[in-house]
Amino acid sequence: MSLTRNQMEATAEEHRAHLDATGLTYADVLADLEWDSRRLAATLGGNDSTDPVDAWELRDYLVAAVRDRGVHVEPYSVLTDANKQRATQWFDLRAAPRHDFG
Repeated sequence: MSLTRNQMEATAEEHRAHLDATGLTYADVLADLEWDSRRLAATLGGNDSTDPVDAWELRDYLVAAVRDRGVHVEPYSVLTDANKQRATQWFDLRAAPRHDFG
């Protein structure tokens, strides 16, 4: 499953909207996902070097964080639950950690 340029841009915007809604900092995300800043920037930027597995992991992490914060954000338009089922056929997706808002 590869994304078009428009789909990558939409996904990047949706990642950023979800991140903004959570109130999490980049440092929070980096610590929770155990990523470096280059990897997070590439995934948030939705560029051609983005690892699809990272995009899904970030999506799952942010969806859970939005839910845990009790805020509403428009759902992902490309990284949908149905597309996640398809993505599991091509990629070895990782379970995303959850942020402790406690």
